[in-house]
Amino acid sequence: ELLVARLVEASGRRGRPDSKRLLELASTPGAAPPLRRDPRIETVVDYLSHHPTAPLDTEQLSRMAELSPSALRRLFKRHTGKTMGAFMTELRMMTAARMLLITSDRVGEIGQRCGYADQNYFARIFKGVFGLSPQAYRRVSREQQ
Repeated sequence: ELLVARLVEASGRRGRPDSKRLLELASTPGAAPPLRRDPRIETVVDYLSHHPTAPLDTEQLSRMAELSPSALRRLFKRHTGKTMGAFMTELRMMTAARMLLITSDRVGEIGQRCGYADQNYFARIFKGVFGLSPQAYRRVSREQQ
């Protein structure tokens, strides 16, 4: 909840944060900031932030950024401090956490909407990110309101 609130607050509006802010939040703590922002990577981050449930298609993203897949992976890691897979996992988990807070949908449905066909795998990844199962996260968050 705090992570989602931080992103929403950081965006300065309700909804999704912009790509530049996501890049700042995704950067590894203590890492030197990139010398300049690459608009091609910002385009990819912006696309991913607006399509968190879409499958991660490196070929499509590399065409969008007009880079080879290997160059895209290298530059993405340099600019965000994370691999595209790790970035997408965090983005999907933030989306799932928000859905758990604002809906009463079943955990399995939320997992599927976030791109996870297997509810058990979704719950395991969620617990790895937030330290709580999706059900416990929902319960604790609602008790604190």
